[in-house]
Amino acid sequence: MDRREFFREGPFRALGVLVCALAAYPVFRFMTFRKIRKTTVTFPPAPDIQSRVLYRKGVFLTARGPHPRALSARCSHLGCTVRFDEVTQTFRCPCHGSVFDADGKRLEGPARKPLEALPVTVGKDKEILVTRIL
Repeated sequence: MDRREFFREGPFRALGVLVCALAAYPVFRFMTFRKIRKTTVTFPPAPDIQSRVLYRKGVFLTARGPHPRALSARCSHLGCTVRFDEVTQTFRCPCHGSVFDADGKRLEGPARKPLEALPVTVGKDKEILVTRIL
């Protein structure tokens, strides 16, 4: 390749390499190992949450019945953060209108799955610990 040919075709070849790299990036990122990160959210002891819904760091804690139940605040449709409506006692997604009951079951909207239930444990001082995967 002489100098003229290099300057004529070089930018196109460089652009081709760049386009291939940009197209391959999502594939390589999908195939690489992703480290799972966990976080623990702490709530007050169980008697303090009777008949209320508490929210902290992406987790809703409800006490409907003898045992507290934790639900992820991420909508199962596209991952928006749902809000709890005190009047209707439902979780509502502000983005696309999905509605879930107080137990996280889907009532209406584009979401097909219920809200994700999270494991609940009781700590030393009777506080409630919820493990959430990020």
